[in-house]
Amino acid sequence: MSSKITENRRKRVAKIFILAKEKGIDNELLHTIIYEKTHKESIKDLSEIELLEIIEVLKGESKKQIRQKFSQDDYIQSLVMKLKVESPAAYLSGIMKRMGKSDYSELSVKDKSRIIEALKDILKRQCDT
Repeated sequence: MSSKITENRRKRVAKIFILAKEKGIDNELLHTIIYEKTHKESIKDLSEIELLEIIEVLKGESKKQIRQKFSQDDYIQSLVMKLKVESPAAYLSGIMKRMGKSDYSELSVKDKSRIIEALKDILKRQCDT
């Protein structure tokens, strides 16, 4: 039984790398996706369910969508850090609450775009004063 589980696991890991290659996703972006979805550093640490989740992400989204989604996260973090607030996480949480959102991981690309625009407006107002 154990060898069948190991073989299924190997197939799933291979599927992740095949899908990533087909979509032109490099190793760095793939590991960013894995970390964002599972909070784990390595593909070796993923459970069977997490492997399936990563496969679904890679199947369901184009490279452009994936790159945009993960680039937005980086951009949001950099904008929040530029604000030089005491608690960046709490500040971002406050913005999300005003949007009627509570869980960052469930934000859509459109929601993240709205947050980016709000943060840019806040930064502009800070620079104007």
